[in-house]
Amino acid sequence: MATTATVTITNNGKPLVKLLKTADGYLSSAGVELANFTASARFVNGLTGDENVFNGMGCFAAQLIAHLKTKAGLWYVADLDTDYGDDYTYTINGGIDKNYKPTPVTMTMTTLDSRTFSGSPEEFITYLSTAK
Repeated sequence: MATTATVTITNNGKPLVKLLKTADGYLSSAGVELANFTASARFVNGLTGDENVFNGMGCFAAQLIAHLKTKAGLWYVADLDTDYGDDYTYTINGGIDKNYKPTPVTMTMTTLDSRTFSGSPEEFITYLSTAK
């Protein structure tokens, strides 16, 4: 049986898009890929001329899909309201505060066997290096 995962991208806690990975959803595959990509650029509100940025969570979601979806299968855009009974559930949340500044991005992970994590992408990378 395949190890599935869902990834929900949220903007200030409001779901934008959910992705479904139909295999290899475990920490050492999907978890590492998500953490590394999320930590690979700076989150901004407004383009600065720097190409290595995510201009808000919508831009991040679009860039993540472009990064993950290299061929047919494996990754799918999924229905936000459906519970897929996945083995791993990842949530990536960020947004813009009342002063129009990007809020810190957090990654949350839960598993069917009740393991949990919540913290920054960099903290998640550290967690992944010690997780079994």
